[in-house]
Amino acid sequence: MNHKTTQNIILKMMFILAFFTGIISVKAQGISMSPTRLFFSGNPGETLTENVIFTNGSANSITFNTRINDWYRDSIGEKLYMDPNTLSKSNSSWISIPEELFTVDAGSTLTIPVTMHIPENIPVSDVTNSMLFFTQIGRQDDNYQSGMGIGLQVLFEFGLHVYNTPPTNQTQDLEFTAVDDLGIINKGDNPYRRVGIKIKNVGNTISDSSVELELTNKNSGEEIKLTPVNISMLPEAEQLVYFDIPAETKGSYAGVSFIKMGGTTDIRVAEKDFEFN
Repeated sequence: MNHKTTQNIILKMMFILAFFTGIISVKAQGISMSPTRLFFSGNPGETLTENVIFTNGSANSITFNTRINDWYRDSIGEKLYMDPNTLSKSNSSWISIPEELFTVDAGSTLTIPVTMHIPENIPVSDVTNSMLFFTQIGRQDDNYQSGMGIGLQVLFEFGLHVYNTPPTNQTQDLEFTAVDDLGIINKGDNPYRRVGIKIKNVGNTISDSSVELELTNKNSGEEIKLTPVNISMLPEAEQLVYFDIPAETKGSYAGVSFIKMGGTTDIRVAEKDFEFN
């Protein structure tokens, strides 16, 4: 590849900044969006509006295009995206914003109203969801020519979760469905022993929770406390949470798992003994 050809290479990096934790804004090189999740609570036939705020602290104006997708989490909690109005509990077609293309001027703040038009002929108890994406549109002068002659264009994409939970849905409830020793697995070149904890949302509202696992050696009393895993689950969803411990862990262990449901004092507990050979 000659030098001239190399100069024409543009590497585009897109960062999906969508979070389900308590973070209320995301930032990318001077541009931020707040919040990252919109929680509507409307009945059939209602129209509701919530605001999303973009703040541009950079020296250049930034233009965004918008699109919307359906999404769901797979068995281990990873998001999978689909065309809008594909899933049975999609609210993609209910959402509108004033302009699909908008610009946030340098050093300014822009408020984007997101409106949800809830149809009249829907089940009154369904929690629905979608994802609204805001994608930066690149400009010619956004290209940065490095000393190597390679152009680097960085584009940002913010993901906004959009939910509607009917006002009558107030029950947050998760339950354990399985706690299992899944044996030895490899992560890169390192072996680990994996414990899998399967959880189901049997409530009728979205649940943000923390899952924990503690192991106690029955002979020595040695305790192993694993790093908690945060999860977010829609009603009826099931998810498998993995905890990995050193492969050389041997012996008889008493295991205690906890689900701590966000915003409440509710805790679910599951106990299981393990024989690690």
